[in-house]
Amino acid sequence: MVVPRERQLSTPQTYHESFVEIREVFKRQRQTIDSYCYQQQTRATAELPHKAPKSYTTAWIGLQERLRLDDLMIDIAPLENGETFWSVEVQTYVDIITKEADLDTFIAPYLNDVLARYDLVLIKSAEPWLAQDVVPKSTTILKPDVFATHAGMYRAKPMPNNGVQQFRFGVAVEELYDCVFLFERQLTITDEAFGQMIQYLENLTQMAYGILFDRHSFWLIESYNSAVVKVEKSTWVSKGSKDSLQNFIMKKLSPCPVFLARACSSLSVDVVEGDAFLGRGTHSVFKVIRSNGEVMALKIAEGEDCAGRLEFDRYPALADAQDTCLTVRPVGKILEIELDEPVGGFEAYTSAALLLSPVGTPLPHPTTHEEVQQLFELLWLLHNNGILHHNSRVQNVIVSEGKLLWISLVEPFWDSSTTAAKLKEMDAMILARSILHLGYGTALGPVLEQLITNYGNNSTVENVNLLAKVVHQLMNP
Repeated sequence: MVVPRERQLSTPQTYHESFVEIREVFKRQRQTIDSYCYQQQTRATAELPHKAPKSYTTAWIGLQERLRLDDLMIDIAPLENGETFWSVEVQTYVDIITKEADLDTFIAPYLNDVLARYDLVLIKSAEPWLAQDVVPKSTTILKPDVFATHAGMYRAKPMPNNGVQQFRFGVAVEELYDCVFLFERQLTITDEAFGQMIQYLENLTQMAYGILFDRHSFWLIESYNSAVVKVEKSTWVSKGSKDSLQNFIMKKLSPCPVFLARACSSLSVDVVEGDAFLGRGTHSVFKVIRSNGEVMALKIAEGEDCAGRLEFDRYPALADAQDTCLTVRPVGKILEIELDEPVGGFEAYTSAALLLSPVGTPLPHPTTHEEVQQLFELLWLLHNNGILHHNSRVQNVIVSEGKLLWISLVEPFWDSSTTAAKLKEMDAMILARSILHLGYGTALGPVLEQLITNYGNNSTVENVNLLAKVVHQLMNP
C-alpha cells in the first residue's frame, strides 16, 4: 500500500526537523566508525602474534627467532636419485659471483623452470607493496626482492633501465596475497636476511611461504599466524634439491592459480598479464582475452558445489536480464574444473568458471546528486523491466563505453511469500546503505526508511528521484 504523502511528511517544518535530526545521527555514527577503525588498525598492527617490537633490528629478529632455539631448522636429506639444480662444476662459477644483479641473472632461468610447472612466474618487486610503517625507515621498508604468482595475479610496472630481462616487474595484489611465494636473494644468507624474511611473512597472510637463497643454498620457510613454524634447508647441488623446491611449491600452492590456469586453457583465453585482476569476493574475477582480441571477464568459483552456486547465483539472473541492456551478459556455459592432482594440501577440490562481457571499469563512488540519482535510476530501470538484483551495491556497477551496467546479479534466497514490493525495498535499501557506507546494523532513520517503503510500494520516477535526493543530502551531514 502506498502511504499518502500527507502522512509521510505532515508539514515542511516536521520534515525539515526530522531530516536535520537523522543527518546529525549519521554524522555522529560516521565519526564513531572512523575512530573505531583507526583504533583497531593501530592495535592490530602493534599486536600481531610473535611480531617483534619495531625497535629491534632485523639482525636481532633473526638471532632471537625461536626456531633456532627449538631446533626446528631442518637440513633436507639428499635423495639418491634426486635431481639437482646444477652440477658441482657450475657451482664453482656461482661461487665467484660478487654482484646480486649477476646472481639474479644466473638463477632466474632455474627458478622459472620450476615455477612454470605450476603456471607461476617470477616478478621483481618494483616498489614496496607490503604494509609499511607510517614513516618508513631504510631498515623497515618491506620490499621483497622477488615474488612468484600467476601471470594474472599481479600489477605490472615499467621495467627499470637496469632490470633483469628474465624477471617481470610489478607489485602483488593484496586480495591475492595467499597466492604469493616470496623470494629473498643474498650473496650470503645472514641473520639479518633471515630476520628480514620473517618481517615479510609477518605482513603477508595467515599462512605464508618464502624462499631465502644465496649462491650456495636455499631455505624453504613456512609461516603460520605471523610466526615462522618450519625452515627446510638445502644446497643447490644436493641430490634432490630441485625436487624439494618443487614439492614445497606444489604442497603450499593455493588452488586459485591452478584453477585460473585450467579455466584459461579450457576456454581458449589468456589472462591480460599484469592487469587481469578485477576483484575477489564470493568469486574471483579476472580480465582475459581471446585470440581475436575480444576482452572478457572470467569469473571463478571455488569449493564444494561451486558449479551449482554459479548456476544458482549468477547465470539465470544474468541470462534473464540480457534483453534489458542493463547488465553484463554471460558468454557460453558454465565450465566445471576438477584437480587431477593434489595442490596445496587439497586432494578433492573443484571450481567453476564463467565468461562475462563486457568487462568495463569499476564505477567511482558517487559524490554528487547527479551521480546518486543516476544509480537509483539504474536500479529503477532494472525493476521496471521485472528484474531484481538482490546485491545492488555500488561495487556491483561498472562503466562500459560510458554506460552504467549491473554485475553480480543473484537469484533470490527469500521465501516465496515475499512480495515483489518487499524485494524492491531490499534492493533500494542495499543501494542506499552502500552509497552511505552504512552496515546493516545501522538504522537508516524514519525518513529514509519511509521513502524506501514508498518506492517499494509505488516504484515511480517521482519516488525514486526523491529517494536519491535524500540519500545525497545524508552523504554530506
